[in-house]
Amino acid sequence: MAVEVLVLGAGGFDNEGLPFNSFLIDGHLLVDCPPDILVSLGREKIHLSAIDSVFVSHTHGDHLFGLPFLLFHFWKRGLVPPRLVGPFDLKEALLAVAALAIDPGHPYIPWIKASCRFEVVGGGKAQALAG
Repeated sequence: MAVEVLVLGAGGFDNEGLPFNSFLIDGHLLVDCPPDILVSLGREKIHLSAIDSVFVSHTHGDHLFGLPFLLFHFWKRGLVPPRLVGPFDLKEALLAVAALAIDPGHPYIPWIKASCRFEVVGGGKAQALAG
């Protein structure tokens, strides 16, 4: 069984202008959500509705800071939000960053709480993400 991996960026936190680290597996599983994710997805002509899951490896800015903006576009277009998979602190970190990205009273914030499905991975337990 072949797996298709589309590299969206290969620049780490300290890089010289490369798109930040992120890739798409089989056209629907987004791995990491850096600040420039909307630009990277647009460059590759990836429609948001194709993304059904987002895996965030850890909650450093170069892996998370694009998620509030990505989810805002799901909210704005009335799309079903992707499943959010990551470490134990993903939901808390996302809500904190989203509240900084937009007015904390904006209806988009309660939408994250009510509509997004969070799955915690870690602790040595293997998870099925794609498929």
